[in-house]
Amino acid sequence: MPGRPLTHFKTSPSRLAVVRECMDDYGVATDDAAEWPNNILSRRTVVYGSGAIGRRGESVSHKVDPDELALCKALAKAARKLMKNVDAGLESEAQLDFRDFYIAANVGDPVPRRITEALIRQKFGGTIFPPATVTVEPLAEKAAWWAGVARSAQNIAEEEDEDTDLFGDEGEPAEGGGHSREFLDTWRALVRWFRECPEFKDSAFVKIGDYDALRKLLRDKTAKLPEGTVTFASALPRLFVGLTQDGSLAGLFTYVVLT
Repeated sequence: MPGRPLTHFKTSPSRLAVVRECMDDYGVATDDAAEWPNNILSRRTVVYGSGAIGRRGESVSHKVDPDELALCKALAKAARKLMKNVDAGLESEAQLDFRDFYIAANVGDPVPRRITEALIRQKFGGTIFPPATVTVEPLAEKAAWWAGVARSAQNIAEEEDEDTDLFGDEGEPAEGGGHSREFLDTWRALVRWFRECPEFKDSAFVKIGDYDALRKLLRDKTAKLPEGTVTFASALPRLFVGLTQDGSLAGLFTYVVLT
């Protein structure tokens, strides 16, 4: 039997720290009231102990099964353990930092069948820079995001003076050796874990904010940007998440730095 639902959560500094860099305007803001001067997540973002995300001053309802919350935490911890020694792979200009991420669903809410752009925007509680794109891709080596992993592996091989070309005749990642092989094996283990985890009904890579699209948007004089936007964000969220049977999200949060 599920436990009595938890209906009260305080805002959590540790949960907020997971997404903090993607909220920071890095001193660019010229208007204290601006939510997105140079950041992809609102400066008003708050995160609760359940992982629920909202905007400061707006109400957030809580009705969380404690067993579901415990499951989310365990799944996120397991995913992070798989990536504890990985700091590259998505072509970021800074090292990746994988963090536990979860948003426990409320009891009684409609349970989605899969992870979609609409679901991600809803789960982020209106904190995403409104014009930013949200792209949901499958966790698979054929997906677009994997190309960044393969190129990082190639770079590792070149730095080690390996003779093995990690790209075959068809442009597919081939097997390397040494650290490059370990690197690819770790990423493949992550993909396999999400796809085979029985607690998930769906899994996905989520890309919040596209560098080229943001640059183009800022140059568009007809674009309607939120009040106080000065320039485009350079710390962009990337998520590897699964959707539980009860509709929670659990997995990993990281961000890429692109300038």
